Parts: sequence; structure tokens; C-alpha cells
Amino acid sequence: MSAKKITHINGRSVKNGEVDTPDYNTVYDNSEIKNSEEYEGYPNIYAYSDAMSERRRRQNGYDEGRTMAKLDRKPISWLLEPYIPANSVTILQGDGGVGKSSFAIYLAGLVTTEGSILDTFRVNPKNSMDRSVILFSPESDDSDLVSRADVIEMDQERVIVFIGNKSMDIKDEQSMSRIIKENDCAMLVIDPLLNALGPTVDSNKAEQVGKVIEGLASVAKNTNCAIVLIHHTKKSAGRNVHKNDGIGSANITNTARSVLNFVSNPNVDGQFFVIPTKSNKAKSAPTLLYEFGEHGECIAQEILHSVNQNNFEEFLNYSKKLKPVAYKFADFLETLDSGKYSNQELVDQFFEKTGVALKSGREIRSILNNSFLVELEVRGISLVRFETSKIEDGIKKSFRGYEIIK
Repeated sequence: MSAKKITHINGRSVKNGEVDTPDYNTVYDNSEIKNSEEYEGYPNIYAYSDAMSERRRRQNGYDEGRTMAKLDRKPISWLLEPYIPANSVTILQGDGGVGKSSFAIYLAGLVTTEGSILDTFRVNPKNSMDRSVILFSPESDDSDLVSRADVIEMDQERVIVFIGNKSMDIKDEQSMSRIIKENDCAMLVIDPLLNALGPTVDSNKAEQVGKVIEGLASVAKNTNCAIVLIHHTKKSAGRNVHKNDGIGSANITNTARSVLNFVSNPNVDGQFFVIPTKSNKAKSAPTLLYEFGEHGECIAQEILHSVNQNNFEEFLNYSKKLKPVAYKFADFLETLDSGKYSNQELVDQFFEKTGVALKSGREIRSILNNSFLVELEVRGISLVRFETSKIEDGIKKSFRGYEIIK
């Protein structure tokens, strides 16, 4: 006679006679369990069931619950705050030709020289000093990298290059960790991600690509290495930038701790914006403006503190209306002192050159002579910027709608 299946153990339901234990997928009545060798030493069936559950929990690495007070409070480790965390995955994404690869080489230069972005955001020497940078490029050749690297400040002896699909397997966590540790790598750049995935991984399949990115995140954490992935965006991404603009599954960006979107400036040729669209470890990160140099290198132009992914389209529409002119006030002072122009002509000329409307030549002269404005420069992409020694409400009203920099 076959044993009778039970439906409950220790108050827990057993569906179709199955219980969540590593050794017994099919559970029979209490007498059969009690007669087994595994049961010896347990006072009752409930203690046995709990022990089996605990064994499985340990085998699968399940964590015990902890109180909030016992959680780890380690400070956030940065390679380049607030853009590149030191032990996480960062994604640089955008259309082709918008500056992602050039920016990655620019980052390699910053890391190997402990440099900074416009003397404001500096590489953390604690995570970069004497460490290397690895550039893995499945589709580039030597000339692509050399032309950009030779025209920027970089310690090229500390930059290690892997070229070709067969030089590195990003799906092999053990191999990736070994390469990073052997080279004492502070930052690993994979450019582009889709080519590095290989033919066995479908970037549109969340489970497949998610497993690879999670593996890279684990490698980054265990080696204290910043892993930077270059990724392409969908053709219809447009100006409303978002972290999920990238090609393929959203799992690519979901696992990353930082995502930077690259958008070309439609108002000025050769310029592009770097817009943070995801920053799990920083409260906020401002948009950056860069220009391409003669050899395709990145040249930092401006930090746009007030521009983010939420107001970026509005910012572009507004900046498009500004005239791309540069005007020295010293030149205008000479015009004022010459006495050749009427008051209205002075006002008209000032407006034509700066885009700022004033009421009278006296107002212009008063502002200049009192050293309120040292120099005014209007770029086609930016707000009117003022370097000032003194700002008063009246001056602010005269230039309302523009950003005033103290």
C-alpha cells in the first residue's frame, strides 16, 4: 500500500505533495519522514521542516532580514563625481557621431592625469592614482584611437587597448575580473556594447542582455573598477532625452547606476550636450557642453547647472533665438565716447549686438561706468552670461530672462 500524501507541514501548504526543501520534493505522511535518516535528531516534524527550509535558504544565498540601523553605511565611491561611480556600470548613449567614443577617450585622459572638467569636477585620485584604463573596442582600429588620443592630455602608458571581438569576452565574469585585476584597472570602456555582446546575446531579450549587464555590475563592484558602456540610441529618441532611449531592452540601463545621454547641438555645428538621465548615487548632475576639436577630440566648453533632462527641449528652443555674437564692452565704450551716434542709434546698436534691450544711452553708460558688467558674451547655445563685480535689482530687471553669473 502506497503512503498517503500530506497537505500541510508546520502550517505551510504542500501543493501536490511538494514542499520547499532541498532533499524532499515529494513528501509523504509523517511516519515515512520520521523513519528516514534525515529526520534523526529532530524532536518533531515542525523542527525538521524548519531545518530543511533554513538549509535551502543558506544554499541559495538568501539574506536574513536586518534592521535599518544595521545596514552598511559606506560612503559612495566615485571615479569622477557626479558622473562616473568607481565601482558600478555607467552608460554613455546617443546617436552615432555625437561624441560618445571621443568622450570616452577624453575620460581616459582625465583618469590617467587625475584631471578635471573645467576645474570643477575632478577625478578622485584615491580611485585612479597609478591605475590603468582599459579601452575595449571590437570595431575600431589603431588609427581611430590614436588620432583622438594624441591631441589630448593623457598618460598613454597607462591606457591598455583591446581591439577586436576575440580579444575579450564580456560575458565571462571570471575572465573580466582577472583582466581588470592584472592591469590594476580604474576604468574599463566597452565601445560599443552591442558589438561586444556577440552573436549569442539578443539585446532585445531582457533576460539575456540583463544577465550580461548584471555580470558586469558584479565585476565592477568586486574589482572597484568603473565600467563604461558605449550604447546607441533609437533613431526617434529626439530631444526629450530619457535613460531608456537606448536600442534594445530597458534592462541595459536599468542595471546601470549612471546614464549619460549625448545630444548634438542643433543650433551650433560641432557641439554636443552630455545630459545625465540617471544618477542613482548623486543628488543631481548638471548638463555639460562640449565642442569637437580639429581631430575629433572633446573640448569642454561650459557647465549648464540649470539645464537637465526635464527642461532640455525648452532650453534648446530658447537658446535658438539668441544671436551667436561676441561683443566686448570696451569696444562699446569707445562708441559711446566718440559722440558720433544719437541716443536711439546707441540703443539700437546695443540691442543688435547683444540681444538685450535698454531704454537709453545713459542707462548703458551708467551700467558700464559703474563696473556692473565687465564683459558680455552671447553664444548661440547659451543664455546671456554676465561676469559682475556688483549686481543690483535694477540691473537684474534690465536683463530679466537671462542667467546672471556672479
